Amino acid sequence: MLARMRENLLTFWKRTFISALPLLPRRSAEEQTKETWAVWIKSFAEVPEAYRDFFAAFLAQGHPFPYTLLTPGYERFLRKTTEKLICEIGGNIYILEKSGQGFEVHCYPLDSLDTIEFSRMLLDASLTLHSQEGPEGPASSMLQFNSVTDYLFTPLIWTMRGAAEGSQAEARHPLNEQFEHWGPGRLKFINFARRSLLPDEEPVGAILQPEIRRKLFPLAWKTWQRTLSPAHMAILTDRELILFREKVWPGAIDRYGGIWDYIPLNKIQALTLKRKAGDLLELSIQLCHQRHLEILFQAALEAEVEQFIQSFSDVI
Repeated sequence: MLARMRENLLTFWKRTFISALPLLPRRSAEEQTKETWAVWIKSFAEVPEAYRDFFAAFLAQGHPFPYTLLTPGYERFLRKTTEKLICEIGGNIYILEKSGQGFEVHCYPLDSLDTIEFSRMLLDASLTLHSQEGPEGPASSMLQFNSVTDYLFTPLIWTMRGAAEGSQAEARHPLNEQFEHWGPGRLKFINFARRSLLPDEEPVGAILQPEIRRKLFPLAWKTWQRTLSPAHMAILTDRELILFREKVWPGAIDRYGGIWDYIPLNKIQALTLKRKAGDLLELSIQLCHQRHLEILFQAALEAEVEQFIQSFSDVI
C-alpha cells in the first residue's frame, strides 16, 4: 500500500511540475548573477530612456556627462531591491530611484552627508548615504549590488569623502605607527586600515578591539558563547572618523566581510565614554539631530580610548 501511495505521489509531481518546466525561462547561474551587477553608464547614449530627461537638462546647462552607475532591481529570498542610478553633478549626489514608469530624485549636497556606509559580505554589497539636511529632515538612501562590481563605487565614495580632485591612485600608506603595534596576527585589520585611508589624509589615532564574547553556559563538551560586539577598529584622521566592523553571522566561524563607516569630523558634535556592566566601555559618537553611534570596548583599552578622544579634541 505504501508503495502504491509513493507511486501516485510521484506521478502527480511529474504531471504538475515537470510538465511545466519547458515553459519556464532557462537561465544559467552566471546569467542570474550578472543581473545583480552594478553597471557603469559611460555616456548619455547608454542612459536608459526613463532617465534621459534628467541628464539632458544638466547637459543643456553645460555640465559634462557625470560619472554614473546603475544598480539593477532584482529579487532574492525575502528581499527585493529597486533599480537606482547614482551620480555626482555640481557638488550634489543624485540618486534616481525607479518608481512605476518614472523615478524619484533624491539629492544630497556633498557637505550635508554625515555618514557614508559601505557594506560587503560575500557577493552582497551596499552603499548607504545618511544626511541630516534633507527637504523634510534627516534622510538616507541605500543602493544594493553584487560585490563583484564594488570597485566601480570607489571614485564616487572618494568624491563624497573629499579626496583631492584628480586623485585616482589607490592609497599606499606605509605601515603607520598607529597600526604597527597591533602585531603581525592582525595583518587583516592593518591592511584594511591602510586601504581605508585616502591618499592625502593622515591618521592621528587608531584603536583595534578584538571580538567581545560572553560565556552563556556549558553544554556537554562545549561552552556556548554570545557575541556582544564583533571585532572592529576606529581610525581618526585629520578630516574624518573611519569605523570598520566585521559582520557576524550566527554559527559562522570565518568573517568574510564587514562594514565601513566614513564620518566627516565637522559632523561629529562630541565623543563621550561611559562604563557599562561587565568591564565594558561604550564610546558614543554624537552626530546632529540627536543621532549617535555606539561602540563597545573592553575596559583594558580604557587608556587608549581616552587618548583617542583627546586626539579628536586636538584635531577639532
